[in-house]
Amino acid sequence: MSLSLKQLRYICAVAKHLHFGRAAESCYVTQSTLSASVQDLEDFLGVAIFERTKKHVMVTDKGCDLIEQATEILNKVDNLIDFAAEKDAPLSGKITIGAIPTIGPYLLPKILAKLRKKHPTLKVFLREEQTLPLLESLRTGRIDTAILALPYPLQGFHIEPLYDEPFSMACLPNHPKSNIKQLKTKHLQNESILLLEEGHCLRQHALDACKLSGASFGIPYQGTSLPTLVQMVANDIGITLIPEMALTSGILKHTGVIARGFSDGDVKRTIGMIWRPDSSKQNDLQLLSAFIKELHFAVK
Repeated sequence: MSLSLKQLRYICAVAKHLHFGRAAESCYVTQSTLSASVQDLEDFLGVAIFERTKKHVMVTDKGCDLIEQATEILNKVDNLIDFAAEKDAPLSGKITIGAIPTIGPYLLPKILAKLRKKHPTLKVFLREEQTLPLLESLRTGRIDTAILALPYPLQGFHIEPLYDEPFSMACLPNHPKSNIKQLKTKHLQNESILLLEEGHCLRQHALDACKLSGASFGIPYQGTSLPTLVQMVANDIGITLIPEMALTSGILKHTGVIARGFSDGDVKRTIGMIWRPDSSKQNDLQLLSAFIKELHFAVK
C-alpha cells in the first residue's frame, strides 16, 4: 500500500467534523469507504490518528501532528493545481473570499457586481465566519483570502490594509445626545451602549475607537448581529455604534433610528485583507486588494 492524497483529505475531514458520517458526506463517499481508508492509513503508518467510541471521535496527540502536516501538504498540492491552471489574464481563475459578519453583507455586494463586470471570467466564492474560524479556514486552505477588521493578531499572514472606516452613534431622534453639534466620544460616558456579543471583533474595535472601558458605560443587552442591535435601539433599549459601510447599505432604513457622526477624527476601524504569504494566488490577491481600494476611494 502507498499513502494517497485522498486518504489525507479523509483524515482532515474527520478531524474537522469529529464524526465519520459527516466527514464521509463532506467527501462525497460512503462512511464505510472513508472508515476503511482511514484504517488502512493508520495501519500503514503504524499510528492511531483517532480514538473511536460509539459516541465520540477524538484526535490523538500524534494524530494532531499528522493532521497539521497533512493540511500543509494538501494546501501545497492545491496551490500547485491552481498554479498549473492559472491563465495569462489577471483575475481570471477562482478565488474564495472569507469575510466577518460585520463586513461581508455590506462590502461584498458592492464589490462583486463591479468585479464581475471588469473581470467576467473570475469565479468568486464567498464564506462568512467570525474572525477566529475565518483565520482557521485561511490557514487550512478552505479560503484564499479574508477581509476583516484591524488591528488583530495575525502572525503568519500577509496583511494588506485597505482603508479606514469611521463609526457613528445610532440612537432615537429623542435621545438627549442626538442634538449635540460636536459629538465626542466623551459624551458616551455612562450611556447604555448596546454591543455585539463576545466573539465579534467589532465589539472591541468599537470600544477602542471610542476610548471606552467596561467601567464607563452600561451594557443592558448584547446582540448577535448589527441588524439586531439596530432593532434594540429602535425599541429604546440604548444606543449603539455602527460602522460606515452598514450605514451606507441602508441598515437604519424604516427603523426610526438616526446616526450621528463624531467630531473626534479617530473614531474608526481599519478594514484589511489578508492571505497566506506562500499562496499561489498572490498576484491576483494583490490586484483584488488594489481593486477594492480604488473602488472605495472612488465612491468616497
